Amino acid sequence: MKDHTIKQHISLLEALGCINALAPEPLVLFVVDDEDRMVGTLTDGDSRRALVAGASVNDPVERIMHRSFNYMKLENIGDVREIKRQKEKKMKLVPILDTERHIVDIINLEKYKTRLPIDAVLMAGGKGERLRPLTEKTPKPLLKVGDKAIIDHNIDRLISYGVQHISVTVNYLKEQLEEHFAEPHCGVQVQTVREPKFLGTIGSIKFVENFYNDTVLLMNSDVFTNP
Repeated sequence: MKDHTIKQHISLLEALGCINALAPEPLVLFVVDDEDRMVGTLTDGDSRRALVAGASVNDPVERIMHRSFNYMKLENIGDVREIKRQKEKKMKLVPILDTERHIVDIINLEKYKTRLPIDAVLMAGGKGERLRPLTEKTPKPLLKVGDKAIIDHNIDRLISYGVQHISVTVNYLKEQLEEHFAEPHCGVQVQTVREPKFLGTIGSIKFVENFYNDTVLLMNSDVFTNP
């Protein structure tokens, strides 16, 4: 996600440049003070209305910004009911604030359906013997369905529901999967975890070093269904 934060003392002209650079994401800026505490919001519509009302492009944004703004508390980030309420209010971007009003995260509700408070582990270590010869040189999760790999359909679905901590356990032709996930996937760094030997279903999960949520979704990497 692009940087949606600006300091309260910058000029409206500078802020307009920042807003212009946000496209195609929602054109909203979150204004912070010198201690990085959120103090207001500014949109492209706010800027136009201020100029029409006589504001100068040299005015600081703190004179124009909305001081009554929408946000979520950090303690509610795992509450899917709160996410639903935000969507019902037609919010596009929702800042997550700590107790001192520092922005710790921003949820894009145009891009993501919700923010599920879970970790996901996809098992991708099998040999895919029933699909040979297709899997002789390619692990089954990397076989393509349409224009992308099977596993990417699953990863994309998880990310669309706000899952941010995703691990993939690998064994057979593991180097290909490790290379596939070397770079972040849609902004999420997928972790690959080597299985030292073939341990069968679920055995590899014990090699995942860190979990960030109390709930863990364990799933096959090479099976997907429509919602």
